[in-house]
Amino acid sequence: MVARILLLEGAAEREESLAPRLSAEGFDVLAEKDPAKGVQMASEKQPDVVVINGRLPGCSASDIVKQLHTAEPTGLLPVVQIVDSTPQDPQALLDDGADDYLARPLDWPAFLALLSARTRRWREWNAFYNRRIEQTRSKVVQALSHEVFYPLLEIEANGEYLARSEAVAGASAVADTGREIVSAAHRLHRMLGKLMLAATLEEETAGAESRLPAGGQTADAYAIVKQTAVQTAQLCGREEELVLALEPAWAQVAAVDLEWIVEELIRHAFSVSPPGAAVSVASRAKRRYELTVTAAPEVIAERASVYLPAGHRTTSALGLEIGLEIVRRLVVMHGGSLEVRRKAGKGIRAVVELPRAEKPRPVDA
Repeated sequence: MVARILLLEGAAEREESLAPRLSAEGFDVLAEKDPAKGVQMASEKQPDVVVINGRLPGCSASDIVKQLHTAEPTGLLPVVQIVDSTPQDPQALLDDGADDYLARPLDWPAFLALLSARTRRWREWNAFYNRRIEQTRSKVVQALSHEVFYPLLEIEANGEYLARSEAVAGASAVADTGREIVSAAHRLHRMLGKLMLAATLEEETAGAESRLPAGGQTADAYAIVKQTAVQTAQLCGREEELVLALEPAWAQVAAVDLEWIVEELIRHAFSVSPPGAAVSVASRAKRRYELTVTAAPEVIAERASVYLPAGHRTTSALGLEIGLEIVRRLVVMHGGSLEVRRKAGKGIRAVVELPRAEKPRPVDA
């Protein structure tokens, strides 16, 4: 993989710039003179090494390094600084945040060797860090499975027993309590299921794996969407507010994943819509299969904050965000796309596109 270098330099003359020489050596060079744009580019483009060459307008090299090292995505990104002459106190320069420095006149072979070494160490560290994250995620998933789900099943079972006690002993208060326990347990069960599925999809996406086997899977999208939509609306107590406009079609997607996608999008639409507001589910099949779920223009502001920047989202919106992320990953893994938009006066619309499939031919007996 070609090393990517972010070159921040204030050199005005082309012959003074390092960009052409680095490009000629085979590096992927991102050159920038504006310090603020350079820091932003470091976050977005994820270079292997940042090289600061010369004075940049309105900002010292140490200020740039501090900005890079205080931002989460670039906090440990290696920085090499090129200075006019060997500093009297090299340690002070390194204490300001630079990982290495070279003085002019530049020893080109030494500079290339330094960039290669820093790139290699940075990638090794990233690989190690990602392995540790995957190990931690796997342990969390296992813990959720064994230490949380089993006790939760016991809570659900006992809650259902209490909910049935009204018919046995006439204890309506106890039955009401049982129903509340069951409802809360179901919500928790579903949220834990979302977290575990999200972790599983993260692993599969990171490994560039697909849930589609060789040859793919096809599903009767019309039947699955209709059945799942009706069932989900009933579970939400909103069946009268569900509007369907579906076209017969088949799609290249695993049936269980399409059920997840439909249920999550409809639950999301009902969650952000006030009682009595309609939620429409429409589909059409052209070059690709398209599924659209639309919530009413009147949305619940607290839950619709899922569309705001992270720091402005409410706790209730975070659960919706996890659900949408699961949908997005499932759709992408099947070669599709998800677009969710909120427009003033038009509500919230989620559009899923998936590869279209032909209806399987019946197998001759």
